[in-house]
Amino acid sequence: MHAQCRRLAFGIQFQFKRPLAFSHGNQNRISSHIFRPLLSTLAQRGFHQNHVLKIETRKIFYAFDPVDTPDTPDQTNNFTFLHPQNIPKNPEFKHANLIDPPTIGVPWFSSIKYTLQSKYWREAESALREFTAEYILKNRNPVQKEYVDATVGAALTFVVNGMPMASLRRLLILTKFYGLITMHDDAMESGYTGGQSEAALPRSSDEKKSDTALSILTQELLAEDPIQGKRFLDGILSWSALKSQPEMTFNSFDDYVKHRMEDSGSDLILRSVEFGCNITLSSHDEHILAQIRTASAKHFALTNDLYSYAKEYIAEKERGETLINAVRVLQNLLDVSAPAAKSILRRMILDIEGQIHADYERLLEADGATEEQLRCARGFIAFLSGNMFFSATSERYARAVRGSRLD
Repeated sequence: MHAQCRRLAFGIQFQFKRPLAFSHGNQNRISSHIFRPLLSTLAQRGFHQNHVLKIETRKIFYAFDPVDTPDTPDQTNNFTFLHPQNIPKNPEFKHANLIDPPTIGVPWFSSIKYTLQSKYWREAESALREFTAEYILKNRNPVQKEYVDATVGAALTFVVNGMPMASLRRLLILTKFYGLITMHDDAMESGYTGGQSEAALPRSSDEKKSDTALSILTQELLAEDPIQGKRFLDGILSWSALKSQPEMTFNSFDDYVKHRMEDSGSDLILRSVEFGCNITLSSHDEHILAQIRTASAKHFALTNDLYSYAKEYIAEKERGETLINAVRVLQNLLDVSAPAAKSILRRMILDIEGQIHADYERLLEADGATEEQLRCARGFIAFLSGNMFFSATSERYARAVRGSRLD
């Protein structure tokens, strides 16, 4: 029997072979091993946990435009809260650096003109490597250490670009979480079967197992914030319980989008954005934000489909892998070429951005709108631009595109 699989939209396929463990004996193990020495080092350098670290952005080695036909970016003045003159005015951005993608060679076709990146990316990379070495690779064949750079890079860049408003402590938790499941996936794909799996996701709250890396990280997550942490873990349970058999045919593009939003883990990932932003939503808040949240999930899923298409197309041609992607669905439904389908998909993504901007502006003007609701909306929007930047610079995607390597 094959392991059950589900592809998360940032380009990594999860395999569930053993349950998530909710162990009870290692609550402070990671925080004492990684956080305290790290925060002590920062203090010695004159920094404090809530201080803005003035560091450069992480170097990129790839950048590409997924659409074959040259396009002109739309000239809009949307999402001005992310414009350079407004960043210093808002303390919720104190943990992030601003990036203007075209100025560093990244083709950019979004009405969200700027993106953010966590100032703590170096600390996150160091913590993830330590965590990986201690909990993931300690019992592995040395050859599997070759996967570290690729998997650390994928998880790190996804989190530091997608969740840049997180504090240092929360960023490290999220980075290690995504690093853990990425390493698990790579180990399974490489054929590792010896010993117990060091990473596993649960399919129900009754599944328990002690002393795994994920159980230790779960304790750390809940210790940081039991309410937000539980919401995040509930998202994992809901997503991992979905049936793994992929649908192959769709009667409409809306049917595909609904499938892809679930399959991509968009709800789980948006919950991790909430955790990173330290946001606790009431049921009323969730109702108010429902349209922005749904549109954000669509944007996330379709953006990753657009940028991953070249990689998935090559996998289909060379290895016979099944290609289930918005580009292919549009080709089949509209009877158009792949280049035309990619152009159509980009326009759809831009239309979604227009919808999100309109929803955000209405929220700004609404009587009774709370700062928590506005902060959550800004967190989602910052995530969308960060995810697009991640996708446009991802080695995993870009290697399939000729000329994407930067000098």
